[in-house]
Amino acid sequence: MRPLLFASLALSCAAVTAQTSPDAGEATRHIVTFEQRSFDLLPLREAILADRSAAEAEAIVEGFQASAEADQSAFAEEVRALGGKVLQHYWIINGCAVEVPGNRIDQLRAMPGVRKIYKSETREPMSLPLPLVQSTNADNHNSDAVNAQGIRGAGVGVAIVDSSFDENMGGTGRPHAVFYPNGDLSTPTGSGLFGSRLRTVQIGTMPVDMTFDHGTRVASIAIGGKWNPSPPADDGHAPEADCIGYAISITTQGLTELTTMVGAWQQVLADRVAYDIEVGNMSYGGTFFADFPEQQAMDTAAFIGDMIVTTSAGTNLSDFSRHGAVNILSVGGVLDDSHVPPSWGVTGPLPDGRTYPQMLGCGVDVTTPFTDNEAINTVSNGSSHAAPQVAGAAALFRSVATGATAEETRAAILATAEDVTQVVSESMRGFGFSRDDRLIALAQGGGLLQSGTITSLEQTQTFSMNVTAGETYAVALSWSRQIAANNTWANLDLSVWQNGQMLGDSTSPLNANERVRFRAAATGSAQIYVSLESIEPGTVSQPFGLAGAIAPDAVVPGTIREFGSACASAPSNVQPPTSGFPALPPSAESSYQSSSTNQIFGGAPHRVQQVFNQWIFAATNIRGISFRYDEAGAPQTGTEWVDLEFDLGPTQADQTALSPMFANNRQAHVVNVFQRRRVVLPPVAAPGSNSFDFEVVIPLDQAISSFPDFGGMMFDMRVYDTSQGSNLMYPLDAVNNPGNPAASLLVGTSPTATMGTISPGIGAVMGLVGDFDQFAPRLTASGSPDAGSSYTLDLLNARASVPALVSIGFSGVTWGGAPLPLDLAPLQAPGCFIFNSIDQQIALTTSGGGTASTTLSIPSGSSLVGMTAYHQVLAIDPLANVLGLTTSNSLEVVFGGR
Repeated sequence: MRPLLFASLALSCAAVTAQTSPDAGEATRHIVTFEQRSFDLLPLREAILADRSAAEAEAIVEGFQASAEADQSAFAEEVRALGGKVLQHYWIINGCAVEVPGNRIDQLRAMPGVRKIYKSETREPMSLPLPLVQSTNADNHNSDAVNAQGIRGAGVGVAIVDSSFDENMGGTGRPHAVFYPNGDLSTPTGSGLFGSRLRTVQIGTMPVDMTFDHGTRVASIAIGGKWNPSPPADDGHAPEADCIGYAISITTQGLTELTTMVGAWQQVLADRVAYDIEVGNMSYGGTFFADFPEQQAMDTAAFIGDMIVTTSAGTNLSDFSRHGAVNILSVGGVLDDSHVPPSWGVTGPLPDGRTYPQMLGCGVDVTTPFTDNEAINTVSNGSSHAAPQVAGAAALFRSVATGATAEETRAAILATAEDVTQVVSESMRGFGFSRDDRLIALAQGGGLLQSGTITSLEQTQTFSMNVTAGETYAVALSWSRQIAANNTWANLDLSVWQNGQMLGDSTSPLNANERVRFRAAATGSAQIYVSLESIEPGTVSQPFGLAGAIAPDAVVPGTIREFGSACASAPSNVQPPTSGFPALPPSAESSYQSSSTNQIFGGAPHRVQQVFNQWIFAATNIRGISFRYDEAGAPQTGTEWVDLEFDLGPTQADQTALSPMFANNRQAHVVNVFQRRRVVLPPVAAPGSNSFDFEVVIPLDQAISSFPDFGGMMFDMRVYDTSQGSNLMYPLDAVNNPGNPAASLLVGTSPTATMGTISPGIGAVMGLVGDFDQFAPRLTASGSPDAGSSYTLDLLNARASVPALVSIGFSGVTWGGAPLPLDLAPLQAPGCFIFNSIDQQIALTTSGGGTASTTLSIPSGSSLVGMTAYHQVLAIDPLANVLGLTTSNSLEVVFGGR
């Protein structure tokens, strides 16, 4: 295998450290940039565009390195005189990495030719604590359809600049199966390590195969093969593309420094020709401003290397997450199917006013491989996992449109993006959601794909695109910052005309991308004008890429809204407080158990799921939960508190075989019933005095009904802090029977953990506070009310084994001329209301647990899109009132689609 060029560059840029005076201060690392240098990088871009050999490219790079060292030699001597050293002479940017005593920075800044100094700050992988198989399906990026055509990224190299890579899976000596051609270990036909598609190079101080597996997960999305036969393992976007992994970690937690990032992108550009690298991805935090050195390095790699570079757009929870580079695509994470950003989704614009993020991709609950174990998966969130969705799409595109430039590719990605204006706010949506299927259709000739160069002498260029009357199209224009040290780049405008009428224009003075969506006025040719408003300083011409394609109208999302409230029968069995609370498990209700647990409230911030094997009553309105202090616990003399939130609901997870992934144990009806705040834990002077004393009582923000037909009960709590930090001890009475478990615990090491450790058979005894045998029917819905799809109506907490009617109405305002809601009190059903018209009915019979369900299918096509329907349930309940029925809340359903 050909060695990576300059793989040990950071080690070979030697400079002897001079003796440091005692008062010089602790050494710190910085990147120093310079005003001038004796060379530029255009010869390498020309060699790449001309498809010259790897040997010729290597010679050019060696010349760059020699010139950079010569240009910076006098500066390096002065650094040594200050007691410092040069760590690396860069050529990808006009600068170098230095380590100098902290009190010498001002002297460094004053040296001749120094332009700016940047502290080598740390950055972290952009993950926060959709299965991949889901993010690649037809409702999302749809690489599945592209792969089914045999388009799988073969011949394209993808550089993944990330933490580390599983190149020695479980000590086998070979890479993880995800890196083999199509994930198949039986066909080791790749050109990388041991017949895989993976090559690696260590850039940071940590080994390539360290245990922080962020890089493997990111790579799996862009280029991975299906790493095991069981869902949700799946192919990434381009499962035959080559992966070149650049490991940049400097700590076991995956942190890196700006100096390391710049060195990594320099290495990527050096290896560009040798390994056919046409796409690069870095799912790490960045810097807002375009002049920071790692942003300059990415822009240079993209322009000089003719590469598509994608980055994670970050989160709104981090100050160091957004990237200010001009020539890249920063990708924000959204939920699968709905394409709605999560609460941590990044918002734009950038501080200089540019659109941010540029693109959106699936980035929530993405299932990816687990390092050192091919049989299991892991689930992660973050724009870390959105960026490689677009990188993989770019690899597919360049494997088909082999002559397309990076600027054409970027324009094509923007032109074929799905419009998300209906579901994502302007500050979060960028140019839309990446679609592989539309992108490849364009690569195969289904639209306009063009390169051009514009100059001050020819300030407008005209292009034509065939269009059909009434169809919607998108045209995108992309260009690059050519000199990365510039903080001003060219400004190009885009407009579309037909028969003398302008159909749309895009004239941002800040972005290096423009896009116009328009509806064709007539069948024939549309004229596309690219105009130069200003040229980049130090340049005489500006290359650009132009792409146009049919762009279906935006998806109108289907929505379901709950309104109104149920009327209830009088409770026939309200538990008196003197008899204690009904408990889970029931066997523990009246006696203390032999074990205790501190894993509910105590210890460091954590997440805990507790699963019981049953609900205890056929009809239960739970209004609170409670816990019993352990009878053997030490007296609690002080008042402690816990900062927490929790969810409650049914689960079909087996307490004897819980999944280590929290998400796998949850169901749709698990809801947040206690929002985050402090809960005061009472002092306990004499533990064990009465088994019916449940000392900790937590009222719920909203009552929740039991679901006996759905299996067991799920309690999912996140603890953020305690009055004693990680030292709080508050032992609760617990069952402990691994051989015949009635409850089990899953505990994660942070409130946002996605995986945890299982304690089978162990669980805190939980008391339930509320009204029992009180029937207040509740109507909920799950599924997607979109054209061609279906949604399910679930009736909960009605009386057992009685008839019920589900109404289908088309008005929430009037019914038969009468205004709504219609009060049934005159019919001797006080508190009961009809909230929507009853135009059609579906007859049901409730189960022994007082539940019922029905599924409604929505026809395909656009005829129902935007229409509204309403549903309510009327359930027979002879004991409720004189009329003998109860009514549920109502649901407003708006049908979605195109």
